[in-house]
Amino acid sequence: AVATLDLPLQQEIEHIARAHLRELNRHDVTAAAVVVIENATGNIRALLGSPDFSMSQINGAAIRRSCGSILKPFVYLQALDEGRVTAATLLPDTPDAVRAVYPDYDPRNYNDRFLGPVRARDALACSLNVPAVVVLGKVGARRAFDRLRDWGIDFARPFDASGAGFILGNAEVSLLDLTAAYAGLARGGAARAPAFLEVEYQPIRALASRSATLIIQDILADNRARASAFGHQTALNTPQRIAVKTGTSSGFRDAWTVGFNRDHTVGVWVGNFDRRPMTELFAVRAAAPLWRAIMDRLLTEDQPLPEIDPEQDNLEAVPICPLTGLRPGPASPAPFREWFMIGTAPDEDSSLLLRYVEDRPVLHLPSEFAAWCAGPHNHLG
Repeated sequence: AVATLDLPLQQEIEHIARAHLRELNRHDVTAAAVVVIENATGNIRALLGSPDFSMSQINGAAIRRSCGSILKPFVYLQALDEGRVTAATLLPDTPDAVRAVYPDYDPRNYNDRFLGPVRARDALACSLNVPAVVVLGKVGARRAFDRLRDWGIDFARPFDASGAGFILGNAEVSLLDLTAAYAGLARGGAARAPAFLEVEYQPIRALASRSATLIIQDILADNRARASAFGHQTALNTPQRIAVKTGTSSGFRDAWTVGFNRDHTVGVWVGNFDRRPMTELFAVRAAAPLWRAIMDRLLTEDQPLPEIDPEQDNLEAVPICPLTGLRPGPASPAPFREWFMIGTAPDEDSSLLLRYVEDRPVLHLPSEFAAWCAGPHNHLG
């Protein structure tokens, strides 16, 4: 039997990974792992378990590590597909948003700030923690956990050991499983186990609709939407249309970046095999530059993600008010175009929440935002 590995690509990635660790030049970052999967077939084209086999024989692509925020797109996808949210749904990013569903769980964002009302597109693109748990509550934490297992994620522990916190990093996953699951997103919602041999056949399982998956792809490729959290000048800001997501575990022990173009999915993990923390090093600096270097190499032959075709992809583009996620009304700022599955766009316009008071537009939020409006994080006045 013939292995699926592309040996020249494998050797190039080994050099790229070592160069990345040298450029980081930090004593608290010693290891990296990489997986490259061909989307159409599920074949593993490159797998780097350790940057230097002579120094460590641990396979970093196969060991399970804390997942950070890297699983969030799958929960949003499930909620989209079930009609529980759209990309324009206004979600609460407030200190008390999840207490009604998870009374003993108060997640916070990495910067300890709460943005109040946030559309689902921006919440996912900026990897906000509270809205992700809110969406998890809409789907059901155990159902979302089980669906991730369907995607091929073999968790180290059962759901009861991590609870709802699995979506923010309480669960441990392998880079190989994770990259294969993201390749399913690249295929439009079709899961397939990775293959090590050319003769190995892995069945394809449709786990999400193509239209919902294309919206998630569009969010993960939206540099504008994530800029407020990550900035404009990062390795995530690709000139081509490429989907990508980062994740950083608590204590800075694991940094992840996984993304895909039309042809390949690339997963990267950076950290230390002995689980020592990296000193306040987020994935956007620890793992994303390595991912980007490999993706740039692949794009010498690959194609970026194609643009959405509304007729072919069963989606519609609808003008939306950026403050409310509803159709533009008299007081709305400049609208933007959002993608919706057919029949899911809002009917109401923004005058439901955004109205003029003494010739000034004022946002009137639902009661769930009352404490946030009265607190120090209210940036909307």
